[in-house]
Amino acid sequence: MLCLQRCTFRRLVLDDPRQNKGKHMIHPVAFLDIIVILAALAAMAGLARRANDYFLISTRVLLACLSFFLLLYGICLAVEWSGISSRFDRIEDYIGALLPMSWAFVFYSFLNELSFRNIQDLNTQLKQRVDLLKEAELRFRTIFDSASDGILIADVREKTFFAANKKLCDMLGYTKEELQKLGLPDIHPEASLALVNEQFDKLSAGEISVAQNIPLLKKDQDVFFSDVSASLMTFDKKKFLIGIFRDITERRKAEEKLLKSEKKFSSIFHLNPNPLAITDVDTGTFVDINQAFVNWTGYSREEIIGFSAHDLHLWVNLKDREKIVNIVTQTGEASSVEIMMRQKSGQIRTVLFSARFIEIEQTRYLLTLAHDISERKQAEEQYRNIFENAQEGIYRATPEGRFILANRSMARILGYDSQEDLITEITDMASQIYLEPQERTKLIQVMEQKGSIKNNEIQFRRKDDRPIWVSQTMQAVRNEKGQIIYYEGIIEDITERKENVERLRRALGGTVKAIATLVETRDPYTAGHQRQVSDLARAIATEMGLPNDRIEGLRVAATIHDIGKVSIPAEILSKPSKLTNLEFDLIKTHSQSGYDILQDIEFPWPVAQIVCEHHERINGSGYPNHLKGDEILLESRILSVADVVEAIASHRPYRASLGIDAALAEIEKNKGVLYDAGVVDACLRLFRQKDYQLTER
Repeated sequence: MLCLQRCTFRRLVLDDPRQNKGKHMIHPVAFLDIIVILAALAAMAGLARRANDYFLISTRVLLACLSFFLLLYGICLAVEWSGISSRFDRIEDYIGALLPMSWAFVFYSFLNELSFRNIQDLNTQLKQRVDLLKEAELRFRTIFDSASDGILIADVREKTFFAANKKLCDMLGYTKEELQKLGLPDIHPEASLALVNEQFDKLSAGEISVAQNIPLLKKDQDVFFSDVSASLMTFDKKKFLIGIFRDITERRKAEEKLLKSEKKFSSIFHLNPNPLAITDVDTGTFVDINQAFVNWTGYSREEIIGFSAHDLHLWVNLKDREKIVNIVTQTGEASSVEIMMRQKSGQIRTVLFSARFIEIEQTRYLLTLAHDISERKQAEEQYRNIFENAQEGIYRATPEGRFILANRSMARILGYDSQEDLITEITDMASQIYLEPQERTKLIQVMEQKGSIKNNEIQFRRKDDRPIWVSQTMQAVRNEKGQIIYYEGIIEDITERKENVERLRRALGGTVKAIATLVETRDPYTAGHQRQVSDLARAIATEMGLPNDRIEGLRVAATIHDIGKVSIPAEILSKPSKLTNLEFDLIKTHSQSGYDILQDIEFPWPVAQIVCEHHERINGSGYPNHLKGDEILLESRILSVADVVEAIASHRPYRASLGIDAALAEIEKNKGVLYDAGVVDACLRLFRQKDYQLTER
């Protein structure tokens, strides 16, 4: 260190007799040392500022060059200093001569290291910035492609597409690469291009920021509609329009549906036969009404709109509107609230009032419907009078068999003091009212299938256990699910009528029996024939499932089916030998003669016709009218089979009995030809499966 100080001092102020002859001067090497130090300090100061990468690189190059020149200069100086004077005895001179070189190497190394580290830092920062840019680009790209709306960047001047996100590609059916090759005419219908270009120019000029209902053309040529919001951006000295596309297809469908719904509502509103009105919730002022409301109130439309029901004195009870609004507020709607309203004429009517809130253009109103039930109320009152004063019993009963409602006549018919006693005491109609409990079960089954019965004659039991005959009409009342909730019925006490009919029936039966006896006296050989035919005919009809009333008519007709023989001479009827053709033709007239005798008697059944047709045959070969198939009454077809079977199986004056087997063989042989197939089958079942026997005469 001492040596360095000495050398430095000697260079700063040097007294060299060889060069300066006793004069002091600044040594050039020392001067260079100062320059090097100052340059190094300046370089370090510049580096400390870290202005930019170019400055750092330039500084490093400059300092390297400066250090290199200092090195060369130091070498030259050392050679000159030591070589010319040839004085090597002073080591300090060498040190002093080499000092500039040492400074140069020191500063060069320092600057080199400093520059290297700075460049490393710069590279690191640059890499970080690049990574951040990549991350930002990825984030932007992700957001761009993940947007729920379509995004399109278009060149304003060229009207071509610069970029598009995935959503827009999906909307149009193109890839990004395909879209970048397209322009406006490619994604819009030709018919709407003028409108699209106009909207594009307005968006580009900033005149508008949103374009609505823009038609777009997909790759597959389908058209859909979109709203577009746009903004301008400048990039690389070019103007671009960033458009955000929102598919409004579903919204348009919803709007169209809403429009149709509104039109439908308007049609329903104005064409509804019931009075409808829309009123302000707060004031009750009428906003709209239909023609039915005008007709019902008696006021004109001009007299109603802008006024309230209170102004028009429509409310009989002013609190009714408040009550209805409260119900709607609490439950959402008021349904069939019975109130009184006054018309312009002053007439007071009973209405069922319904109401609910509706929203029109974001304003809430009250929609009301009035159903006039004044006539119904009057009818109900009349029905109540009829119900209470009717001679017939009227009732309503549950499917389980309990009375819900009954009038006074119902109680009287069944022997109860009042309808209240009837309703309270009867807990099971089947066992307490019906003489045969199973009859009610049968009726319920019929009701479930058909829904009603009319004039069903059945026996009931009175409170005192006396049986009575009633004619009952019932119908089932069902709920909205189709389930029977109760039965409504009317009964008429027909006991007296049934007794009269029974007396008449007995009288008729006696008359018929007398007639049959008269016939048999004319033909003693066939005595008992009509009775046996009657029994067999009834059995066949029962086997075939005919109703009792028709069976009874058949019985009467069969009992006197040969009444026409009274017009035939007895000697022919009892002739023991074979009849001649003339005699047989005379016998065949008994069917028509029987009809002529019976046609003026008012039987409740077609007895005369049955008697007339009992010798007709299915193929038309019978007599007297040669009828075929269904032209012949079913009762007549049954009677003809019974007549043939009994005749063949029984004794005749001209022959002995042929037996039941021969009789059955005859009808079986001619089944479907002479005799009705269904009747023959029923007869065969009776004899062969159910052991039916003809009674002996």
